[in-house]
Amino acid sequence: MSKPKISIIIAVYNTEKYLPQCLNSLLDQTFKEIEIICIDDCSTDSSPQILKKYSTKDKRIKILQHQKNLGQAAARNLGIQHAKGEYIMFCDSDDYYDISMCEKLYHAIDSHNVDIAMCGIKVIYHTEQHMRLTDQEYYRVKFYGHHYINDEIIEKIDMAPTNKIFRHAQLERICLEFPHGLRFEDAYFVVCYLAACRSIYFIDDKLYFYIRHANSTMSDVWSEESEQDYASDHLEIAIKIHEFLTEHQLIEKYNKVYWRLFLEYLLFAANLSKTPAKGRAVRARAKAFTIEHSDELDHADKVTRRSIKQISRNFRHFTSRVWGFCLRTSLKFRPLFKLQSWSIPALEKINDSTNSIEAKLREINRIKE
Repeated sequence: MSKPKISIIIAVYNTEKYLPQCLNSLLDQTFKEIEIICIDDCSTDSSPQILKKYSTKDKRIKILQHQKNLGQAAARNLGIQHAKGEYIMFCDSDDYYDISMCEKLYHAIDSHNVDIAMCGIKVIYHTEQHMRLTDQEYYRVKFYGHHYINDEIIEKIDMAPTNKIFRHAQLERICLEFPHGLRFEDAYFVVCYLAACRSIYFIDDKLYFYIRHANSTMSDVWSEESEQDYASDHLEIAIKIHEFLTEHQLIEKYNKVYWRLFLEYLLFAANLSKTPAKGRAVRARAKAFTIEHSDELDHADKVTRRSIKQISRNFRHFTSRVWGFCLRTSLKFRPLFKLQSWSIPALEKINDSTNSIEAKLREINRIKE
């Protein structure tokens, strides 16, 4: 096969139930000039055998293997390193594409000469039916056609990399990878890419099919039964975004939107931590970071600045169960699974009678007591 125009990267780990549908949807694409790079992250089910079977049928499928389980971020990074396409796309191995997805996204990014293009997401519920309303709003395409990237776009679009197409050369130019060892890595990748780019094209079609099921990565992250506590990774992602913006001299341009995102991620990390000790550690880390970058924080908007300082020094812990219940029942705007944040306008709807995040936190405290 000649050099592919699109490299589709799939991190595979124990998804034997969904993997055939995923691969079939890619092989059936109306756009044929693709390569499908599958990274087996040491699966213990029949996923490796399924990959081998499909690769013998179609040479566009290439299989890479980790010697030990390293996680989705490392798998995707390996795929990017081996990609030969002019453009990069991602698919989760338990999801699938509409057969026209590659063709429509390729046409959007190539013919309109933009840095990134994205489409809508259709959510299929095998579980978590309560997320329907929040999913509908979060994954709704909120812009149409060609736009120059600005604060509003960075704040309002979803953080999934799987419904987007990226320029390979741009990824190499800014040396962008998924942060290894942290959950919620999608937010880092998408925010940093957007900040380093100029333009985007939006397609209103729902071309990516995201399956919510009980064994998905994000269901495990937020499960009350899980012993792992990943909430603090949100704060670490926010700090790494700052490092990227600083390195590429973008922090001044995006200072205001950065601190609004920082506030969102801090709220997630502090209030969804599973133990009071972890919540206190998150707040202490945030306080040290904001003191170190106080000059930049001083240029954030007043509400954001005041809220960050108040939350950073408030060591009262709200359990993930209380905080999650409050958000799911009163926010009704953005999901807590497989995304990385909710918007400040959404947070402001938690209680219509309050005008500040401090008041919202006091209300949550009242509910808990």
